[in-house]
Amino acid sequence: MSWRSLAPVRLAATALLVVGGVAGAIGANVPSATAAAGAVPPAVVDVTPGVGRPGQTSTFRLTGSDFTATTTVSFGPGTTVTKVTLVSATALDVVVQFATGAAAGTRDVAVQDPPGPVSTLTDAIAVRSPVGEFHPLTPDRLLDTRLAGETSVGADESRPLTVTGVGGVPATGVAAVVLNVTATDATASTYVTVFPNGAAKPEASNLNVGRDETSPNLVTVAVGTNGQVALYNHSGQVQLIVDVSGWYGTPAAEPGAAFVPSPAPIRLIDTRIDGTKVPLGPDESLSLKVTTPGTAVAAAFNVTATQPSAATYITVWPSDSARPVASNLNVENGQTIPNMVIVRLGTDGAVKIYNHSGNAHIVVDLLGVFRNDAIGLLGGQFEGTVPKRILDTRTNLGGFGGVPIGAASKITVAVGGVGGVPVHASSVVMNVTATDPTAEGYLIVWPSDLDRPTASNLNMVPGKTVPNLVVVPLAPDGTVDVYNQSGTTHVIFDVVGWYR
Repeated sequence: MSWRSLAPVRLAATALLVVGGVAGAIGANVPSATAAAGAVPPAVVDVTPGVGRPGQTSTFRLTGSDFTATTTVSFGPGTTVTKVTLVSATALDVVVQFATGAAAGTRDVAVQDPPGPVSTLTDAIAVRSPVGEFHPLTPDRLLDTRLAGETSVGADESRPLTVTGVGGVPATGVAAVVLNVTATDATASTYVTVFPNGAAKPEASNLNVGRDETSPNLVTVAVGTNGQVALYNHSGQVQLIVDVSGWYGTPAAEPGAAFVPSPAPIRLIDTRIDGTKVPLGPDESLSLKVTTPGTAVAAAFNVTATQPSAATYITVWPSDSARPVASNLNVENGQTIPNMVIVRLGTDGAVKIYNHSGNAHIVVDLLGVFRNDAIGLLGGQFEGTVPKRILDTRTNLGGFGGVPIGAASKITVAVGGVGGVPVHASSVVMNVTATDPTAEGYLIVWPSDLDRPTASNLNMVPGKTVPNLVVVPLAPDGTVDVYNQSGTTHVIFDVVGWYR
């Protein structure tokens, strides 16, 4: 079969946009003194760290020139400067208390030796809530219905699964979780839907699996009542395996990390090409460097297993941890299977990739990283929702009248302002499903204002339904394009959230 690599996607540049400054200032509580005649006024040129958190107290280092023991400092609305320490003529340490209700936005930082002139650094820091910030985990298994004491999920059954207070996820402050969900040993062709517990079951799906097949997919899902999500199976009996790899916070959470997209897709490895062109062997691991140590805490990839010589599974995990009892991809002999992976990075900025059986080539494309060392105002924060179907070319949902996408053809789909996705969303997270394909081929999803990329999101074979989680930026008018390479295929979009 023809094969194209799974498409890394580029999030919009606005994903980490810093909004304009907020006017106003609050005087520091240090003594003021009359500036000596002819004295050079202080000036501030840098403030670190660049982020403040509502309800927290933080210490900032101001660098500049001509600081004195009488220099006063202000950080703007919603802040109180409680202490200023003169380190040197070029450095001040400033303790700042942020009000619980401090509004999100940038703040100007001003210094002065009263009654002299004020030096202001515009948009010196950002004040942002931890809502929607990411907390990565070493993968941990939350459920395996194949184990003793568990039972398979029956037809038309929704089974609750507790996802808070387990597997490294805290008991409180959790808005959404990132799960790798695998369906296996299905007694009939079926689909699986994951949604917040307590919500009505949506008209959406996350996995499609045939009888006796195994199908994994990454799932990002909002947490429902009792700290649980619901796992729904449509037909027959199916075994479900659930591994957690991270969570997104509420305003009550500790600060996390923001998603920083790669400006363009970055292929980190393709064992069909790199080095000696040797596939990953049975019970073998490779180490993959992702970033310089300390610059990111997690990364998002598209990982593809291709040309396997036996049925196998692939596990991706942090390089500084023991290999977990978890998997990211399950693949049969000769198949090409992609899956999106979000994983914590080791302290050396690397991950490890393990192959269980036979030989398999591995392709890894970097989508972006999660950083907590240099994050902006609102970018990179995730907002999860109950899954919502916004496109189904088998019907008129989305406006395409039940007509599949033809070969070498594309359609333009409205996403922003549809199905609860706000018009100001920078990018959308959705499950994209290709169904009823008539030929081997691939799908590409990308912002409609950009040229079509060469990489793909889904690889298809005739008659098989294939889903994959996709993160894609929106064009300024809120649209994306979908391209089908060969034959005809119907396409389904199920939105699970978006980035601010």
